[in-house]
Amino acid sequence: MIYIGTEIRKILLKKGLSVAWLSLQLSYSRANTYKILGKSSIDTHLLFRISKILDYDFFCVYSSQLPVGEDGRDKISLRSKGI
Repeated sequence: MIYIGTEIRKILLKKGLSVAWLSLQLSYSRANTYKILGKSSIDTHLLFRISKILDYDFFCVYSSQLPVGEDGRDKISLRSKGI
């Protein structure tokens, strides 16, 4: 299971940024930002905002977990097309 809050925290640390800095960028209190960092999932709009602020595609964390066939094509999209 992916804990997106943990993934965001990892990128903050990697970039040498603080929770206080992220709070300012989001216009959130530090308490609310810490709540976000403790969550396993968050709203996609908020995730998009954080991705832009940190210049990191957090959606790739999820898409990297999608099953891929031997030919490299996404199995899910093939199933939905009846292939």
